[in-house]
Amino acid sequence: MVSRPCPKGGEFIIETVSETGPSPSAIEILFVDHGTGLKEEDKKYLFSPFFTTKLRGTGLGLAICRKIISERHKGKIYVESEEGKGDDCQSRTPSASPSRSLSGVMGPMSTPTILVVDDEPNSLFAICSF
Repeated sequence: MVSRPCPKGGEFIIETVSETGPSPSAIEILFVDHGTGLKEEDKKYLFSPFFTTKLRGTGLGLAICRKIISERHKGKIYVESEEGKGDDCQSRTPSASPSRSLSGVMGPMSTPTILVVDDEPNSLFAICSF
């Protein structure tokens, strides 16, 4: 778990959760932002392309995340938000089965790797702290 302060107050937390055992079936990544939260009227547009509440945002981040997680990896992404209290975002993806892994091509992988792309300096700082 990594925790960093948010620019407008609160705290930003990233946590990974993996099922244990010889064949874990899923991996979860939790992003918890104890910042300002979403306005009620913005929630319905959260995964819509080009919707943003940021001055310099593109509105593509969560739309792309949902497409990658749900369509490419057959996972789920959930967001709960309350104005003034912050956001909880959870992604859950199935673990790669041995037949789907790249171990035959690249050799055995000792630790899982997750690629995270973000243009927010505080998010990147927290992610780089892993």
